[in-house]
Amino acid sequence: MNFKNINDAIGYHVGDKVLRQVADRIKKSTDKKTTIAIFNGHEFILIIDHLPANKMKSQLIIGDIIAEIIHTIERPFELSEGSFSLSCFIGYERFTDNKKTLKILLKMPASQCMKHLKSLKIKP
Repeated sequence: MNFKNINDAIGYHVGDKVLRQVADRIKKSTDKKTTIAIFNGHEFILIIDHLPANKMKSQLIIGDIIAEIIHTIERPFELSEGSFSLSCFIGYERFTDNKKTLKILLKMPASQCMKHLKSLKIKP
């Protein structure tokens, strides 16, 4: 199920409750130094600016964070209105000093962003 289905079938007040629980779960899956923002109403951006400079070490940490977020999102959300199961897809990009690319990516929907990264031959 996705937020649109929840909103259409049960109402935006329930979709908003689920969205808040998703945000809480993501917050609990990361450390206090990670910036979390809701983007486009139902997408999340995490800015993890305290990763090691070593690419392999940082990718291991990112992989662990992604696995934890997926695990926590796939657990059912229990509300008085019912139980809801969600899934998610996650892409990531490591940035060094390429703020122009970050600005471009933040303006795109997540699916378009992933296509853009693939077209640049960048593995998310």
